[in-house]
Amino acid sequence: MKRVLNRLSWLLFVTMFMVQTAGVAFALRRKREVIEAPDPTSDDVTLSSIFGPLDFTSTAQAFRGGSLSCLYGGGIVDLRRATLAP
Repeated sequence: MKRVLNRLSWLLFVTMFMVQTAGVAFALRRKREVIEAPDPTSDDVTLSSIFGPLDFTSTAQAFRGGSLSCLYGGGIVDLRRATLAP
């Protein structure tokens, strides 16, 4: 009996955590919709995708890097047209 209650409480905890995380991600998505798309010629990029696909192609002449965050989604980051910084 104790083992069953232990598993049920663990399942409840994981379910609540997932629901809360999804709520936070949805709230962040709303805020992200206001942000403009990153400049493809920028040497440093910061990309994020929440509940949706990410599609970014860089044409930077001296690409140095950046950061990428994806929550409950995925996407494509194409760096074939970018030239790396020396």
